[in-house]
Amino acid sequence: MYISEYCEVSYEQAYNVVLVKWKKFCCRQDYQKPLEYALDIIRRHPNCDYAADTRTGFENIPEDTQWV
Repeated sequence: MYISEYCEVSYEQAYNVVLVKWKKFCCRQDYQKPLEYALDIIRRHPNCDYAADTRTGFENIPEDTQWV
C-alpha cells in the first residue's frame, strides 16, 4: 500500500484491481509517484484493472496530463 497526504494506492485482491484514492490536488512527483506505484502493481498482477476515486476533487496541470 502507498499512502501520502495526496493519495492512497491499494491492491484489492478479491477483485484484481488497483485502487487509487485521491485526497487533494497535487502535481508533478506527488502525482506521478502514486501512479508509478499503481503501474507496478498492475505489472505484477495479470489482467489487473485500475480504478480511481476522485470524489474529493481532482484536476490535472497540463504537464501531468502530458505525462500520463
